[in-house]
Amino acid sequence: ISQEEVLSFPKYGNQISVLTPMSEQRGVLRQSLIPGLLKNINYHINRQMENTHFFEIGHVFYEGKESNHLAIAMHGKFYDTLWQKNDINVDFYLLAGMLDKLADTLNLDFSIIKNDNIDGLHPGVSGNIMFKNEVCGFIGRVHPKEEKKLDLNATFVLELNLDKILGNKNSLNYEPITKYPSVTRDISFVIEEKYAMGDVINLIKQTGRKIITNVV
Repeated sequence: ISQEEVLSFPKYGNQISVLTPMSEQRGVLRQSLIPGLLKNINYHINRQMENTHFFEIGHVFYEGKESNHLAIAMHGKFYDTLWQKNDINVDFYLLAGMLDKLADTLNLDFSIIKNDNIDGLHPGVSGNIMFKNEVCGFIGRVHPKEEKKLDLNATFVLELNLDKILGNKNSLNYEPITKYPSVTRDISFVIEEKYAMGDVINLIKQTGRKIITNVV
């Protein structure tokens, strides 16, 4: 990818330059999968395909290290009902829900910590993805200046370092089936805006770990 693209999104170390690049746009090895996915979205929008959602699993490179990443980029409507007008637009919470679904499938436990200083992401709509108290990725809306470069509307992305996750997965624990029926409660809280939802969910899990099996 280009030097500009490397500098536009999170970096993990010193960049690696290609000795004999085909062009200036191919002069540096990528440190993020996001630039390629955004260009893919731009390509499809230019061909009248506004609702586009892509993922990629691939390697990123920086000095002395190569790691395997998963990235998702979403633009437009996630669900288009046409005549019913019950469309679902892509937003931060939809992508966070996909992250939760991935966590359930892989038996992992992610949390999101707000971070307004992630390169290439919109301040206030971005955060670090945490796994076992360690940053393993990021999630949020692409910064408007990056969207403008590719003529994109609101675009949401996440990227995970799979090497940090899959090499340290939670073990599966089997328990006898309880003879008592499960209890599900839908509880609403009114709290001040200064408290992040991720912090509230983590507090509930920590406080009621003996009796609560899941919080969504």
